[in-house]
Amino acid sequence: MGDQKRLRIGFHLGVLATVAVVVLGVCWWLHGRHFVEKIATQLCLPCGLVWLGMLVLTYFSCLTQPKRVSVPMLGLFLFYWTTGASYTGVFMAQRLEGQFDRVDMKGVEPFDLLVVLGGGTRSNADGDVWLSLAGDRVILAARLYYAGKVGRLASSGRAYEWEAGQVTTVAGSAALIWQELGIPSDAMLQLDGRNTFEEMKNLRTLLTQEPMPRVGLLTSAFHMPRAMRIARANDLDVIPVPADQQAYFIEPIPLCLIPSRHGFRLTELVTKEWLAALVQR
Repeated sequence: MGDQKRLRIGFHLGVLATVAVVVLGVCWWLHGRHFVEKIATQLCLPCGLVWLGMLVLTYFSCLTQPKRVSVPMLGLFLFYWTTGASYTGVFMAQRLEGQFDRVDMKGVEPFDLLVVLGGGTRSNADGDVWLSLAGDRVILAARLYYAGKVGRLASSGRAYEWEAGQVTTVAGSAALIWQELGIPSDAMLQLDGRNTFEEMKNLRTLLTQEPMPRVGLLTSAFHMPRAMRIARANDLDVIPVPADQQAYFIEPIPLCLIPSRHGFRLTELVTKEWLAALVQR
């Protein structure tokens, strides 16, 4: 490698380092040391390290490589960056969650039946159950029950075929947690179903056999638009009760722009909902 080429690489590395120092200095000045520590931590995690590596490779690719190499590299970098940034994930989730208001614990009118879609619990082959990341579904239902806003609770979901040895259904795990919280068994019922489509069909069958005037449908806020769409397709008159809000706030720049597990998770959740809407499921 010639001296001129080494100097050129050194110059550009210096440019990148200077930009990084300036950005971190501004963040320290605006938000303090702890915010800078959060940035450093995020950059040391797998998503952040891959992003840094792609940033440097893309930068030098655009400087030294022909367009047939640099342009695809730039496109791949931008795709990874935008889909992994929490800013993108929160912004996308807000488009779904903003369609329904948060639950007013004091002002909401009582429900004869509150249907809680599966997804808020996990279990294992020993019969142990616990709350999942979407556990707010189960807890919000219990809070509404103890606030006198629910006559009966219905959990939904079956055990997944691919999880060998699972002895507790998704509906059963939620019911077990409710029992441990002191909710009586006669105030609960369970619905079968492998997905929201099947759960709504089973709910329609239940309400045909046992009509109830005021039925609430509780699921994660980002999933609520799809759940309500499927409910309407089954001629169900249910009231949306969103839980488990994901788009609560966007962290300041640049932390919200660094790809993270949280950002990728939100983007995937919303993309899954959009794909379901595309195929009408």
